[in-house]
Amino acid sequence: MRTIVYSPDPILERTSLLVDQFDSSLLELSEEMIELMYKHKGVGISAPQVGELLRVIAFMPIDTSADYPKPPRILVNPIIYDFSKNFSEEWEGCLSLPGLCVKISRPDWIDVHAQDEYGNEFNERFNFLQSRIIQHEINHLDGILISRYQTYNNIKLLI
Repeated sequence: MRTIVYSPDPILERTSLLVDQFDSSLLELSEEMIELMYKHKGVGISAPQVGELLRVIAFMPIDTSADYPKPPRILVNPIIYDFSKNFSEEWEGCLSLPGLCVKISRPDWIDVHAQDEYGNEFNERFNFLQSRIIQHEINHLDGILISRYQTYNNIKLLI
């Protein structure tokens, strides 16, 4: 079973590779990511956070924190191809940076082209919290952590 990778592990700052094989190893990775996300009470997780440099994320399609938990979804090779011109600023935490929350401004909605864990392609619009979770996880696929967003006024440590 894989485990969560914590910062400052250098894998978290690398760019993930496109998935081109949709096989049992991808399904196993997806299942382990979901299991770890639940175990650590997360709402999203990326493959780099479990030590795999692949463009795979798992997330809970929730609209508010009151919706937690919901059956998770997998996005493979996600690409944001359009986004809202309206942005919202919210606090975000990260499984790989426990105890750190950063206030980040992100688009209210995003349009995503992706594949599911079986290779089926789709386009879908995600709003508000789902949009924020997916953007956070896609940042992981590009080697970007929330700690990069830190400024004096938008950081807090949870003790």
